[in-house]
Amino acid sequence: MNKLVFVAIAAAIGLVSCEKKDQIEAQSASNDISNQIILEDLDVITGSIITKAPIIIAQWDEWGRAAKNCDGMGLCNVEWFPQFNNVAPPPPPNGGQTVIEFDQATSMYYMDILFSSSMGSTIPSQLNTLPVDLDIPLVGIEQQIGQPLTIPAGQYPYDPNLGSNGGYRITLQ
Repeated sequence: MNKLVFVAIAAAIGLVSCEKKDQIEAQSASNDISNQIILEDLDVITGSIITKAPIIIAQWDEWGRAAKNCDGMGLCNVEWFPQFNNVAPPPPPNGGQTVIEFDQATSMYYMDILFSSSMGSTIPSQLNTLPVDLDIPLVGIEQQIGQPLTIPAGQYPYDPNLGSNGGYRITLQ
């Protein structure tokens, strides 16, 4: 009987161990893909904007998903701030930055996360969608533009027609 209990416990430990190993490998692969992302320089993006309004920059320190404690590939935390004197802040080493723009035709704000040509012509399949697990409110932005904005939770598809090298468009609510 003790032998049977021992075998059952050993089998259970083996299953849990294999499951944990699979989770770690999947998380590692997701983190590896986020390290391959190269975004268009903010100077290139802001140079094509014709506006008299202050340019509003969205920035994130790292790629990550709320469902994975901000690990993996996706957006987890985003901050905003206006750009003054045409001086863009330095990009975060493990994250990215882009511009929040207003579409006159739809009366909606949006942000394009644009890939750099350094990404190459073929993107990894893991980048076909950009996951945002939870709504991300842009705290305090209503003081700048007169209304609150939120990055809504969702799966944002890669669009090869954005910018010169493709990227993701997120319409803000």
